[in-house]
Amino acid sequence: MGRFGPFVSLLLAVGLRERPPHVQKCLGQASAPTLYKDSKTGITFDTWTVPDKADGAGGVSAWGGLTFGVALPEDALAVDATEFIGYLASKTEVQKCGSNGTATNGWCGLSFGGPMTNSLLLMAWPFQDQILTSFRFASGYTSPEIYTGNAKLTQISSAIDKDYYTLIFRCQNCLVWDQDGASGSASTSAGSLVLGWASSLKSPGNPACPEDIAINFHSNGQSIWGATLDKNAANPSYSKWAAEATATVTGSCGGPTPTTTTSSTTSIPTATGIPVPADTYDYVVIGAGAGGIPLADKLSEAGKSVLLIEKGPPSSGRWGGSLKPEWLDGTNLTRFDVPGLCNEIWVNSAGIACTDTDQMAGCVLGGGTAVNAGLWWKPYTLDWDYNFPKGWKSADMAAATKRVFSRIPGTDHPSMDGKRYYQQGFEVLAGGLRAGGWSEVTANDVPNQKNHTFSHSPFMFSGGERGGPMATYLVSASKRKNFHLWMGTAVKRVIRSGGHITGVEVEPFINGGYTGVVNVTSVTGRVILSAGTFGSAKILLRSGIGPSDQLDVVKSSTDGPTMISNSSWINLPVGYNLEDHTNTDTVITHPDVVFYDFYEAWDNPNVTDKNLYLNSRSGILAQAAPNIGPMFWDEIKGDDGVVRQLQWTARVEGSAGTPNGNAMTMSQYLGRGAKSRGRMTITKALTTVVSTLPYLQDKNDVQAVIQGIKNLQAALSNVEGLTWTYPPSNTTVEDFVNNMLVSYTNRRSNHWIGTNKLGTDDGRTNSGSAVVDLDTRVYGTDNLFIVDASIFPGHITTNPTSYIVIAAEHASEKILALAPPKAQPRFAQCGGLQWTGSFQCAAPYTCKYQNEYYSQYLHIIMPPDLTSWIPGNKTKKRVLRETLTRTIGAAAGAAAKANPVVKTIQAGYNIIQLGNTIRKADETASHLNEFVPKATELVGTAHQFVPSIQVMGRSLCDSLKLFGYFSTIATTVGIGSNIILTYQGVQALNLIATRLKDINDTLAAQTALMAQREFPELVYYMIRERLAQTSQDPEVEHWFYVFHPDTDWYPKFFHLIETNPLDPRFCGYTNQIDTVFVFMLATRRYIEKKNARSQRHGKPPRPVRLHLLIPAYQPILIAEALKIPDEIGDFVIEGRIHNNRELVWFNLPEEQKHYTMDIGQWLPPERGWWSWAMTKFGLKETPPELKERRMLGTRQGGPEDKDESVKSIKENGEEHDIESDSALSKRQGNDEKAREQGKPLHHRQRPQEKRRR
Repeated sequence: MGRFGPFVSLLLAVGLRERPPHVQKCLGQASAPTLYKDSKTGITFDTWTVPDKADGAGGVSAWGGLTFGVALPEDALAVDATEFIGYLASKTEVQKCGSNGTATNGWCGLSFGGPMTNSLLLMAWPFQDQILTSFRFASGYTSPEIYTGNAKLTQISSAIDKDYYTLIFRCQNCLVWDQDGASGSASTSAGSLVLGWASSLKSPGNPACPEDIAINFHSNGQSIWGATLDKNAANPSYSKWAAEATATVTGSCGGPTPTTTTSSTTSIPTATGIPVPADTYDYVVIGAGAGGIPLADKLSEAGKSVLLIEKGPPSSGRWGGSLKPEWLDGTNLTRFDVPGLCNEIWVNSAGIACTDTDQMAGCVLGGGTAVNAGLWWKPYTLDWDYNFPKGWKSADMAAATKRVFSRIPGTDHPSMDGKRYYQQGFEVLAGGLRAGGWSEVTANDVPNQKNHTFSHSPFMFSGGERGGPMATYLVSASKRKNFHLWMGTAVKRVIRSGGHITGVEVEPFINGGYTGVVNVTSVTGRVILSAGTFGSAKILLRSGIGPSDQLDVVKSSTDGPTMISNSSWINLPVGYNLEDHTNTDTVITHPDVVFYDFYEAWDNPNVTDKNLYLNSRSGILAQAAPNIGPMFWDEIKGDDGVVRQLQWTARVEGSAGTPNGNAMTMSQYLGRGAKSRGRMTITKALTTVVSTLPYLQDKNDVQAVIQGIKNLQAALSNVEGLTWTYPPSNTTVEDFVNNMLVSYTNRRSNHWIGTNKLGTDDGRTNSGSAVVDLDTRVYGTDNLFIVDASIFPGHITTNPTSYIVIAAEHASEKILALAPPKAQPRFAQCGGLQWTGSFQCAAPYTCKYQNEYYSQYLHIIMPPDLTSWIPGNKTKKRVLRETLTRTIGAAAGAAAKANPVVKTIQAGYNIIQLGNTIRKADETASHLNEFVPKATELVGTAHQFVPSIQVMGRSLCDSLKLFGYFSTIATTVGIGSNIILTYQGVQALNLIATRLKDINDTLAAQTALMAQREFPELVYYMIRERLAQTSQDPEVEHWFYVFHPDTDWYPKFFHLIETNPLDPRFCGYTNQIDTVFVFMLATRRYIEKKNARSQRHGKPPRPVRLHLLIPAYQPILIAEALKIPDEIGDFVIEGRIHNNRELVWFNLPEEQKHYTMDIGQWLPPERGWWSWAMTKFGLKETPPELKERRMLGTRQGGPEDKDESVKSIKENGEEHDIESDSALSKRQGNDEKAREQGKPLHHRQRPQEKRRR
């Protein structure tokens, strides 16, 4: 049982596999309108009519019939209209709206979007001498609620007599709707509308009060249709006609209270809850369905304490269920236990269907396994091998398959007497398939034979009852003391700290459910989502995991105030990759087919059939409704070379206008190989919707559907007496498929999968599509897993229930085999863009994004009176470059031999110093209120300030040519005069707090002595983290630098890198911001040269991204208005986050924010803020003179120097090949070594200077 048929009032969504015999679906083709002019008002309408059963109409028809028409504004065919004038009545005064000819009663309903769910609905019914109306809306399959949007109906005219009633009305804001964020519209400019209708022979309860009616089931039929709009629909007289709508008819709400009430469509339960106990659990499994029940059993079997949470009530009598017809009173059976009653859900789903999705989902214990037809398939191995990644191939799944089928073997003869009942329909089709060359098989004996084969239907039933996971896995789990089951409890979200889940927030779905937060075992506890394709995805979104556009929707909902901060959001493609079997119904009739009325068995079962079932679990009621079989399969190879799988499900009932009796509906499911995908999204009302349909987007998918129908027609062409009614004989298959409405209302199978795709391509990256890894763990977390149909990468051949159970068995092994999460020591990695390790830190620390530390504010002041100490003319610059070249050459030999851990590279002085010359830092932290260094000290020693950077020996930046570029740029533009002033302590913190408002000045005190003791480890592990995260990037190479204004952490950091060297992609570190930018500009120049040489030798260049890391233990602020040079190329500057607040702040232009990650954007609060701050906090330094933005890596002094660093090595003059000197020195060193070893010398000519460019 796949697709879900109509089962509640105003269920306008059709095209479902099992449906009541009195409900038909429209043919799906667009309907041409009939022009009608009202004689009294002169208004002309495009109209469409539902035939009257009293006239002998079959198929899509209703007692009394129904005619609906629209008149549109003059420009509606060019510009989408939001309103229309409607006509609801009988134009011939023979048809009646909701009347069987004996009384004026009943109601008519319209959907302005087609389906029942997420469309604006309108009901109309006669009461006394008025026609009353009510706007309604349903976000899920439950009785529609009052619409709260701004739609307005005013009547133009109405008429009532004992046989009919008509209504002409103006409907404003009816073609666009919004209910708590669930929005939609109908497009008149498209030239057609998708509309739906429903009708009941019984008036609503409390009919006098439209706001408080009790809606009864649409017993007189329902359907949808595509309504073509012709040129008559839009009329220049519209405004004149609309002015005649003056009557507002509201009814009277003083009548009796309705006997039944409507169900809520909101996702926020209002039931009374029981407080969550203080217990903790090793595993919390959310959703007791095909995935959750087996998981809970296997985990508890392993000795883990397990809590299984089910949103809905009990279903089977074994577990406390009580929903049943009267003839089951006195037994332990419910409607869910008797296979022949499974179709009852389509007409009676109160308390069973989920209310927070626009698709059908069972919110009861067992989920889909409690309400479906129980079809049970041993997997086709190609389904695993084609769709799933390594570790999930058929060979990997074999052991789990064996275990599952040893517990639930299934049967294709479910009646306990071994007989199959009402097999006439099966024999008609089987005879034709045999004659057409198809082979009969026992499906689960040969699961890989799925091409031109057919079989009887296998079910998970056992002992004549439903069986399945509830009768096996749940039974064994319930016997263990370490297993616990809660029902009636909805999960709102998981509670997490970064990527570690600490608990699960729950609320009562029905009375008796729990409310509060369930705690998982500290450090090692895990949470598994098994709430289904829509349910699990929704929980992720509400937990801050998913695409940013969807998390923004959740943030704007009632969840907003308590939602996790957006700095902790995990960006994953949740909701994408949505897939369903594409359904295409076909219908035949044959005189030998015999229909059995399973719906009649609810109230008035055949006595013989009832007794046979109650006494021996035998007979037709031991088989699934609506008498399913045969099942048959076909494979179609497309022009793209992909083989697409088709499964056909035949059932003995009519549809698409063909009545029950001798009819059989054959539903084609397009499965494995289909390329079309859709998307699930969430609304502000926290309901999920299929916002992008996953059907027939690919031309080869369409062709497979067409060819499959042709193959079936050919196979059945030899059956005498067989008649095709859908498609009819005068319609080609191409026209039938291509003209059919593509909507979930008629193309779904309700076999939804894929919203949390399993795969190796981590969805946190731009190109990644997976939400969970091969262990089913959610990327970006260390203890959150998903195991249900939502992880399936692509669709399979058959109904998915058995595959989900097998996946759960397999996943349980993988999850249990994982090493438990561990709390990381201080400064160890606990997060990051592609981090896959533990996301938690040892007590008393907490992991916020990537570290748990406070930060320092840095303020850089550029004194306006300083000038450059380097001459600016080209001649002097050339002389300087030559001097630097000779200096570098002289030092090259020694540097090549030494290979120190760290080299101090200075511009214009002793160019290379070895690691042992790094100065020793003071072992005590600076006093809290001290400014280091003082501005006056720096100004007085400006001429001694030398651009300097610590470069890692043997790193990718350990290049003499790169050093030459660096020294040339730095000394040419004179960045040695750029003064850095660092503010630390409470004063600096308060200074920044005047801008940020919410930073607490106690942060500085809490971390005053952290700098020298712990900060070096923070720096070291931050570098290691980013090196690891980027090491496997196949497209870009990543080089890293570190900036921090202090140097007192250098000695301990030197010891760390000496003991445990870092990857050579870490280039170096400095306390000078301009220096590091100059060095990166030099690096970019070096890379460009290197890539140019590679290209000349036929090798593809390797793109390089430069990263500037700024670790912090207190806030850092650089207040000068700066700008990043574009010449730096692919570059990112990275800060840190603590308590949802950036620790590092820059004053950069808005258009350069793309260069930053976790960097705050700081702007001066207002003019005079510095003077105010000096007065308030006692600052005595000269205020900064913030001029035009300065390019980082250039000297201070005015706009004329802005681009000096970039131009300095690109002038129209001679460019000396610095590496030629260093290479010469290196050769000389090698020659020296060769002489010592008695080897021949290898001389070469010194390269000539390059010509002027």
